[in-house]
Amino acid sequence: MRSVIIQGGLNDLGHPLWDNECSRPNPVVTAAELIKGLRNMIEAAHQRGIKAIGATITPIHGTYFYSPHGESVREEVNTWIRSSGAFDAVAGFDRALVDPHPADPQRPGPNPALTSEDGVHPNDAGYQAMADAIDLAAL
Repeated sequence: MRSVIIQGGLNDLGHPLWDNECSRPNPVVTAAELIKGLRNMIEAAHQRGIKAIGATITPIHGTYFYSPHGESVREEVNTWIRSSGAFDAVAGFDRALVDPHPADPQRPGPNPALTSEDGVHPNDAGYQAMADAIDLAAL
């Protein structure tokens, strides 16, 4: 294995909004906690000689995963993924899945054409858009 794509955080942002057996434990997380987890995964990959490709957290505005806190954390983590230099490359899944014509241009959510019936998780076209966002030369 030469590379691993690390995508995490979406469920961490959405699960604190409800309490059921499928979402527990469901603590409210901070950007620092998610970044610490990402750093641990990067370090584990690098210790094995594997490139770590960071995938940004996909849009949540207008979905059942949305909360003001979660959006703030998502934006902070995505900024860190793009600007920290900790990853060997970045796959912009947030940009790949964003609605190009949102009702509120200041708060775009996922593109309905690229998500499943739940409005959060990608459909086949969404997964293709995510695949297209990966720079194959970086692998």
